[in-house]
Amino acid sequence: MKPKTILTIALLIAVSFACPAQKTYKQIVDTSEQVKTFSGELTGWAVNSNYVFEGFYLQVACTKYLVMFSPNMGKKLRRKLKVNTILSITGAEVTLASGEKVIRLVSFKDEDGNTHNTPTAAITKEKAGRVMKGKSQINELQKNNQGKDEGFVLDNQIILRMPLENLEKMKKIALVGIKVSYIGEKQKLSYGEVVSMDYTVIYCNTMTINGKEYLTR
Repeated sequence: MKPKTILTIALLIAVSFACPAQKTYKQIVDTSEQVKTFSGELTGWAVNSNYVFEGFYLQVACTKYLVMFSPNMGKKLRRKLKVNTILSITGAEVTLASGEKVIRLVSFKDEDGNTHNTPTAAITKEKAGRVMKGKSQINELQKNNQGKDEGFVLDNQIILRMPLENLEKMKKIALVGIKVSYIGEKQKLSYGEVVSMDYTVIYCNTMTINGKEYLTR
């Protein structure tokens, strides 16, 4: 074997150890909603077709992620985060059909504490108030007037709400009797509204079961 060929093979082996092969979409799809911690360098910002900031790029070892956040968070994040700085975030990883790696941002930590990515729909003054977190046991699934599942009723008089597609996923692991931790925005009643029962509705951002945190909003 020629020396040049040997050198080429050696370099390929070295690169394979330095940058492991990326998992395929099929390999990560079942855990795509699990929240994990990512640390890396913020290398740039991303905007949508209306030129509104809705993401940034995070270089984690050999992988470049597009970190997506709700556009209403753009002003705050642009003020707090700077390009070419090291950042630690939590989020849920997905892979697009194009192969691009995306993280749906949950929170990041800086000198002011934890900042949570709060979707636009969750912060309208009629629907949501302060961020709440807690831990309790699931008593039952809440059903609406049509008999369809709508949320989780906990034993501390908390009701966790989330989009239907996420509720269907979480029902498989968030079983009655299991203890869960949660973070979300408390429902804020509009002027003149009153409730008939002493329950607090939380629009759930994340739910933690057996030490694993899942994105639920």
